[in-house]
Amino acid sequence: MYLPDFTRTASGFEPTVSTVLRTTTVGPVRLDHLKASNPRDDPRTRYQDPGDVLAWSFIAGGAVVAGRGRAETAGRAGHLTVQHVPRVTRVRMTPDFRALSIRLSPTVLPLTSAEIDTIGARSYPLADGAPRLLALMADQLMTGDRLGEASRAALAQSIVDLARGFAGDVTGRGRSGDGTAGLVFRARRHIQLYLRSGTLTPATVAEHLGVPLRTLQKAFEDEDTTVADTIREARLGRARDLLENDPGRRLPIETIAERAGFRSASTFSRAFSTAFGTAPRDWRRSRSSGRLTA
Repeated sequence: MYLPDFTRTASGFEPTVSTVLRTTTVGPVRLDHLKASNPRDDPRTRYQDPGDVLAWSFIAGGAVVAGRGRAETAGRAGHLTVQHVPRVTRVRMTPDFRALSIRLSPTVLPLTSAEIDTIGARSYPLADGAPRLLALMADQLMTGDRLGEASRAALAQSIVDLARGFAGDVTGRGRSGDGTAGLVFRARRHIQLYLRSGTLTPATVAEHLGVPLRTLQKAFEDEDTTVADTIREARLGRARDLLENDPGRRLPIETIAERAGFRSASTFSRAFSTAFGTAPRDWRRSRSSGRLTA
């Protein structure tokens, strides 16, 4: 169940929209740890509208919906949302909403109006890729009290650089080449970024790139492969790397399957056996004993 909507006023959102548990600023990066407000919260921890910033919110609990005119973007635990705060006209959230938010000035991360619309139109799973790395770096910057000033400054700049790169991936800015080759390149890059997501499919790749599925499929046909095969091969490659780097057999097969984006251990085992001629457990056992070299 969602709390009542909060509507943006001429001066921004009211302080009661959320509670700020902790905040820190390092160079161009401001971090806020937020939660849904409660009447019992300390008034000194009330939200202050940040003004003209891009808010990168890593949702740790609950759910939130940001409205921009008629458009809405929903985010839930385990996802990243990116919103240009002045464009958000209304917000609603669940009582258990919690998030770590990066606030970046548009001058630090310059995007066109169309690019802001593109990146803010959906949420992004934190399971893998750039969103996961951004979340880890933001958490380290927020909690890394033992880091020296130079290290904190370098980490803040790394957050800016990765955010800029991720925005470029989402919007297509800086793509490698045009036409079929560029489309395949961007598709492969997206697959690697979101490999761990069990919802990654040819259709979701096409949707992310903003092209019809048939157009994407045709581009891969010109490369003598398919989108589905590329996803499967990338997942199997990730799984084999995990097995190879786990000679002590500490990682359960179920964990390896999940980290490689397979929906279940049984699905992973069948695909791995078909591709490599042996079950994952046997492959790892043989690898650790030195009998396999491939």
